Amino acid sequence: MRRSPKRKIYYFAGLLAIALVYSFYYIYILDPQFIATSAQITRRILRVISCFLVYGIGLAAIRQGGLPYWLIRTWHILYGTGLLIVVLCGLCAGWVPFYRQTFLDLTFTFLEFLISPVLYVIVGIIDRIGRH
Repeated sequence: MRRSPKRKIYYFAGLLAIALVYSFYYIYILDPQFIATSAQITRRILRVISCFLVYGIGLAAIRQGGLPYWLIRTWHILYGTGLLIVVLCGLCAGWVPFYRQTFLDLTFTFLEFLISPVLYVIVGIIDRIGRH
């Protein structure tokens, strides 16, 4: 079965948009000068906004591309599980002071994973495999 041009356009447009958000996040939000001059709450808010922006871009591209409902549900499950891990690690960082830095590092790693285009590409691969 051949992939329709509409699917390709929406898939690559979503991939490009997510890559741009990830690049902005990596270049500006993780910049040492920005970290030194901004408040911690500002950085956290920008991280969360970036995360939800990537989620929304991916969801819109998947829906507009005409992908099946089960794949949209897979996107929700993958992203929801990732956000749950981020929240749990963040809570553990506050509850267990001895391992605070370890949990914070784990939290930021998972958050960067959610902001990166990796999950979107995984959903694209699952779609490709599911159609054959």
